[in-house]
Amino acid sequence: MKPLCFILMPFGRKPVGDGRQADFDAIYERLIKPAVLAAGLEPLRADEEMAGGIIHKPMFERLILCEYAVADLTTANANVLNPCSPIFTTTLKD
Repeated sequence: MKPLCFILMPFGRKPVGDGRQADFDAIYERLIKPAVLAAGLEPLRADEEMAGGIIHKPMFERLILCEYAVADLTTANANVLNPCSPIFTTTLKD
């Protein structure tokens, strides 16, 4: 089984700093996912989780347990930035 790479990023179309819209689903499918697969990792984006209920619990579990994570911080989206803190907390303990 390939190591898991959890992807934190916005979903759908969102405005970026200069007023244009970015299609984050296309960015994931065309750029991030193929790059992660080429690195020999298994990509998993939060919206691909099959678990029902609140997305935050499975997302934080994945973040703590995954070996790799990619965070798209293009829009400074709080839903992407806030979950990054456990990554820094767990990796900086050593």
